[in-house]
Amino acid sequence: MSEAASTPLQLDIEMPSAVFQSAGATTPSYSGGPWHKGDSVEANMLLRNIGELDGRVRLVLSTSTSTSEGEWVEMAQGAAGEISASLQFLASGETSLTWTLESDDGVFDGIDNGSTSFVIKQQQSVQIAFVDVNRTEDAELSLTLHLDLDEGKERDVRLQVGYESGGSTVFLQENDLRLQEGRLELTFLFGDFEADKLVAQVAPLNWLIGPGPLAATSSLPSDDTQFWMEFSATTDPIRPIEGEETTVRLTFQQTGPLQEAEGEVWLMDAYGTRLAKVTSPDWDGASAATLDVVVVWPKGSSVAIQALWYVDGAVLSAETTYVSGEVVIESSGEWPIGAMFWGLALGAGVALVLRIRARKEEESDTKPSGKSTKEKTASKPLSTSQEKREVSCPECNRRLRVPVDYGGSVGCPDCAHKFKVEPERTEEPAEEEDDDLEIEVQPVSKAPVSEKIEISCPDCAQTLRIPSSYEGSVRCPACTKIFKAHEGKQAS
Repeated sequence: MSEAASTPLQLDIEMPSAVFQSAGATTPSYSGGPWHKGDSVEANMLLRNIGELDGRVRLVLSTSTSTSEGEWVEMAQGAAGEISASLQFLASGETSLTWTLESDDGVFDGIDNGSTSFVIKQQQSVQIAFVDVNRTEDAELSLTLHLDLDEGKERDVRLQVGYESGGSTVFLQENDLRLQEGRLELTFLFGDFEADKLVAQVAPLNWLIGPGPLAATSSLPSDDTQFWMEFSATTDPIRPIEGEETTVRLTFQQTGPLQEAEGEVWLMDAYGTRLAKVTSPDWDGASAATLDVVVVWPKGSSVAIQALWYVDGAVLSAETTYVSGEVVIESSGEWPIGAMFWGLALGAGVALVLRIRARKEEESDTKPSGKSTKEKTASKPLSTSQEKREVSCPECNRRLRVPVDYGGSVGCPDCAHKFKVEPERTEEPAEEEDDDLEIEVQPVSKAPVSEKIEISCPDCAQTLRIPSSYEGSVRCPACTKIFKAHEGKQAS
């Protein structure tokens, strides 16, 4: 390379190849919607090869969870063709779909990738049920089925109807059906056959079905239908009180060949009083139905309720017991003025009577004594002395201390010799007599007794006797009038 050359060096080299460009829309078109979880989207796009050589191209689709590559499409120079790809949506909700054009021997003139948002719905489900099984006049077996498809797009299914006998299943009829959203009713006629039960099942064709049973069974018409009913465990409200409107829920059920039988339902309490009379609900092709009955709650802390159901020529009954609530009585904030007044008046009357009786009682007279009572006291010294004297043990000459007035046997602690001692004679001091102390007991003087006077009641002129010194309130025993003592008229 010459020293005069400059670097870096850029060279444009033209090479022949296939060149792809859009022959219509610049983005793919999509089909197959509306989409539910499990559905596939179909994408296609029209391209033209404007290059100098033949080439191939394909469409690739991808989401956050999966990728799908379309088939390679060969395009000669100057030719046009359609590329396509398919991708299954594996999740519900808003989903972003990315598309890309790929070629291993050509280039693209224009847009070669992009993205689109889709809203993916939940899966659709199919419910299947026997709604009627009976025999015609010609002894043929007539079956009626209901197929219910959830809201959404139409779906292809395969329906098989037959019977089960001895553990084996035999399908008498098989049909591929296209279901629209909503209900489809189908009726089948079969000849007589021996079987344990009837069977019907449904399967999706090229789509992902939602949750739910895909098969239904039913007994043959020769079996009897069994009906029964049950009370709910609670009421609404849970603790009703007497006189309150209360909702009681009943559940009606049947087994065997499904029937649309209805009948009257009576609700009664333990005393036979009718609480309600209603009609059992529609079965709507199901084996169970519920009914809410409103009753006026009867009296009692524990209420027993019986239900009688007249259905299919029989009378069925069910019983249960519910616990009632308590009535809360709120007291008013007003004071009972009248009761308080009479209570105070009665208390004052009782106190007055007790006071008058106390005044009437006389205290016991204490008689004075003409002579004074004398009490003498004298002090006297102790008759014995607590002084000690010393004596000697005749055996060991041990000196021992004994009381001066003690006479008797003494034991020596050293030699254990015992000997007797005589008490010393002491002169006791002469007993001095103190002067007698005289205590005079004075007699208790008697309190003067109040004189009784008579007064008259101002209302009924009843004569009353009260102490002359009493100035309080008086209650007339005849007319219960309460008045002051000075208001009564002095009886003549």
